[in-house]
Amino acid sequence: MYYNEKTAARLINSMFRANKNDNREFAHHAYFDKQGRQCALDGYRAYRLKKPVAGVPDMDAFKGIDLDKIIPAPATLADYFTLELPDLADVKTMLAEDNAAKRRKEEPTFAFTFGTDPDGRPLPAVNLGYLADMLQMFPDATARCNAKNPFAPVIFTSPDGDGVLCPVRLKDTADATTRRKPAPKKDDPYKGLPVYGLRTFLALAAAANA
Repeated sequence: MYYNEKTAARLINSMFRANKNDNREFAHHAYFDKQGRQCALDGYRAYRLKKPVAGVPDMDAFKGIDLDKIIPAPATLADYFTLELPDLADVKTMLAEDNAAKRRKEEPTFAFTFGTDPDGRPLPAVNLGYLADMLQMFPDATARCNAKNPFAPVIFTSPDGDGVLCPVRLKDTADATTRRKPAPKKDDPYKGLPVYGLRTFLALAAAANA
């Protein structure tokens, strides 16, 4: 069952509106790749849809990023760790709690962590709002992260398309809930690993349009 086309168009357009003041070249675009899949990205996340949707800005003049350089081929997914995704309703509840905390002038988290792997190492943390959008775009997706680097993009795969969600670094916070517990600050086994984000998308876009 494909995603709701109106929902998909709304999510893509809201993504562009959220970054309308971002004047960095290639920061956000929609385009079709060589396989005819509709792609949309804003530098922090990306959608790749097998079934195009109408109502999305036409940016075909942009030579798009090859998302295959970020999204692993199915044959290599064995190197990735499958993440347990929360329910969309739970994520929306967390967002409401964070917004309420912000109104109380308390420091909100606005992040979701996937806990730890079987060896006790921290798994990625992602923007809570972006995660909500991804769950709406691909409600039946499987999420995976690089087993060796939790700061690599979280990959969403579904029969309808793929998504990319770049991780975030958490501040030192007192939030100790199971699913949003910050990664340990001491003896971090991932210390020194690169963090993927806007610069990754920009570098790929600049190379494609050189």
